[in-house]
Amino acid sequence: MPSITIVMSTARDDYPILGLPDVHQFEPLIKSLNKQTFKDFELVIVDSLYDDRDTSPLDEATFQVKHVPPKQSIWLDGGMFHSANNFNTGLIHAEGELLLKIDDCMEIVNENHLQRTWKLFNKGFIPLQTFVYYFKGAPAKYRKTLVNEVFSLGDYSEFSKTLLSGNWSGEIYKNSEQIQDTRLNMFNTQTRICTHEWYYGVSSVPMVNAIAVNGYDEAMDGCRGLEDIDFGQRLELGGATHFLIDKELMLIEHINDELSKKVIKTRKQFRNGYLLYYLNKINKRVQANTHILTDEEIEFVREQTINPTIKEAGRPLTRKNEYDPYWFDFWAKNQRTFNLKEMRLEA
Repeated sequence: MPSITIVMSTARDDYPILGLPDVHQFEPLIKSLNKQTFKDFELVIVDSLYDDRDTSPLDEATFQVKHVPPKQSIWLDGGMFHSANNFNTGLIHAEGELLLKIDDCMEIVNENHLQRTWKLFNKGFIPLQTFVYYFKGAPAKYRKTLVNEVFSLGDYSEFSKTLLSGNWSGEIYKNSEQIQDTRLNMFNTQTRICTHEWYYGVSSVPMVNAIAVNGYDEAMDGCRGLEDIDFGQRLELGGATHFLIDKELMLIEHINDELSKKVIKTRKQFRNGYLLYYLNKINKRVQANTHILTDEEIEFVREQTINPTIKEAGRPLTRKNEYDPYWFDFWAKNQRTFNLKEMRLEA
């Protein structure tokens, strides 16, 4: 059994890296993993385009690769977001003691990345990785024209354009400043102990803790949500509190196009994911996917999605989402429960 399992979920086409149209999305990752000094690891790729994928770059791997389709999901079948389902599929197939979650179109910067991660884990920490953006094979530096250059190469929705324009703006970055993980702007030291609010993007989790909280909360699927931070919150509630973000555990994310339209056909934010995170918080729920939301909780989510009124510290807790009664009711009626430990044994 490997010490580390790297779990990558993807719903992107083979060649989504903008400015590098001939580079397969798996290629940078495989090359960087081949260079790792720490060899006791495996890679699990959970692929929403499993049946329609060019897997030839995986032939170059000098380590074990498990390339698997997502487990059954109503949201996958419906062409909606299903990232919690995909990560839980990775948990079913992973054999490592420590799991590293990364995004697609990424590569590892340092050859000692896995070695350092394993060392920190054995000191009692849960290491969090970080990342910088690359564009056209080089560091993405802020300039006024950057987002328009990216948009000209990709097929972005209006929602994504608005989001990226805000994230990569002159209000956040100075001219020629590196576009990067926003957490890097919050501390000046090499490492920092942090709470679950920083548990997003590229992270890690001990297998024993991931199974103890029963994985990501699949009630959050259907929309883009806060599934990472909710997972971190439940890890904390379960006693896993030593999150440590380390600037040396650096990844490169190549700026890429939207998720494949073969997979994601509907992009309605019919429900506010923050509300499920909030319910798990106030109910102190450590385990996900073990309970069905009550009628009162469903109506709470519905009302606060349509007309947010809850405030913390005098500020709105949520933002108004695009409410769609059909998809909301579909979500409410199709909740499911399961036990990941049992699913792992069956697999």
